[in-house]
Amino acid sequence: MFSASGTVVAGDAGADQPNVIVLVASGCGWEQAMDWRQGGSLDALVRLRDQGANLRRFHGNPVAAPGHAELLTGRHFLRNGVSGDGGGEQLLHELEVTLAEVCESAGYATGFFGWWRHGSQPPQHPVSQGFSRFAGRCRADWESDRNWIQRGLGPETAVTDPWNGIVSEAEAFVEESRGRPFLCWVTVPPGEKGLIVLNRMAGALSAQVDADARAGRTLTILVSDRPDAYGSSKLFGGPGSLSEGGVRIPGFWHWPGVIEPGLTVHDIAQNVDLFVTVAGLARARMPDDRPMDGMNLWPLLGNQRPERWPNRDIGNVVVRGRDPSTARTSFRNTNWLAVRDPGTRRNPELAPGERWELFDLQADPLQLYEVGGEYPFVLARLKSDFVRWYLQVSQFDLEPVPLWLGPPGAPDLWLREEDAERVGSSVLRWHLKTAGKVGVRVDWQASRDADRPPWTLRIDGRLLTAKSHGEQWSFGELEEVEGRIEVVVDGETEGFARTGHLVFKRITP
Repeated sequence: MFSASGTVVAGDAGADQPNVIVLVASGCGWEQAMDWRQGGSLDALVRLRDQGANLRRFHGNPVAAPGHAELLTGRHFLRNGVSGDGGGEQLLHELEVTLAEVCESAGYATGFFGWWRHGSQPPQHPVSQGFSRFAGRCRADWESDRNWIQRGLGPETAVTDPWNGIVSEAEAFVEESRGRPFLCWVTVPPGEKGLIVLNRMAGALSAQVDADARAGRTLTILVSDRPDAYGSSKLFGGPGSLSEGGVRIPGFWHWPGVIEPGLTVHDIAQNVDLFVTVAGLARARMPDDRPMDGMNLWPLLGNQRPERWPNRDIGNVVVRGRDPSTARTSFRNTNWLAVRDPGTRRNPELAPGERWELFDLQADPLQLYEVGGEYPFVLARLKSDFVRWYLQVSQFDLEPVPLWLGPPGAPDLWLREEDAERVGSSVLRWHLKTAGKVGVRVDWQASRDADRPPWTLRIDGRLLTAKSHGEQWSFGELEEVEGRIEVVVDGETEGFARTGHLVFKRITP
């Protein structure tokens, strides 16, 4: 419930279950968002920024798909399985609980619109992850040169302008949700075109809740998955780094009559806090079978000025190809940043073997001076704290997330190149999973200009031979496959996605 001053009363924050709109501007850093100006092409986004609360020290992930998954799940990527942007690393672990799922259980209508990058088939598809309404694309890459969208679990359909259809679907979803609270999640691709689309979406949804007198019951959050290249950046590091320039993302929270316009929050926060904060406001039951990494930010956003606020510890890791030996690492709190990032170093004169750098973020927010030599005990403590944190969050040890051969009646499983591990230049490897013994038929649906598959197919080491059936090649039927299954394509795999589609169809039981 709301107090007379327009703030949410502690303990009753979610009594009215606010509508929630989450706008994710992929590849947008905090500095870039602070440079937007009124009177340009991003007026709706500027209004959200200036008329709400601004988290000045809001931290994301240097990599896009892990950053997006952390927003969705409230858990670090080492727990939810999303470690990279492609090669199967973008797939969300089927055991994860998303914000949509907890809001749906609390009576919310839930919709996702735009770019979903965590899997195109159940159980990774957004419809399987708590979003009852979906319009957009499920791909590791947006593929801006193709004009198509998908609605729900339906087929991909050609359209003249995909964003016209996506915006219209979002507006229809908000309109149809007038009798209940809703969670509307929008994610756009990076770059200027993506921001213009997000501005269009923000303006359309804002106008709709204004017209329905729902603005005072609607919280709009503008965030990002990660920062991208930005010409006038002053923060050190840049895209992909673990320094401030690689992780500081916008965190603008707009709620007319509830969040104080122009409120600036200086306390450190991170992307996983969005889940916990929104779930609290929605009176949704938090998952109690897993550790959560976020905190409820409402005492800060409601300007309740808590006397004691924790000095947060925020760890981060970037790995390549799920290989822990490639890890770049950081550990920060309100005052300090310890970082081991060989590609982004401030001090080239560190002693041999020393890879960690230390920065005093309170005195030196631009990381102009590396001070590990002056404060060796601080650096040693942060390194030790990082090790303890890493051991706590390494839940799945970066294991590949399997694709599911679903139950009878489920859609056929299409093996896409973006979901496969690429081994060298000629091998693609997928990991599949079943709930029991099943029979499957394996087909390759060739494009019109394709001939016999230019590669070999092995399933759990068994070589299968293709036989022609017009434009379709059949690799035959496997009577019993069970548990974890490894599918390997070896040969001319460049352009695999353009030459055809490898399809698994469940035939028994």
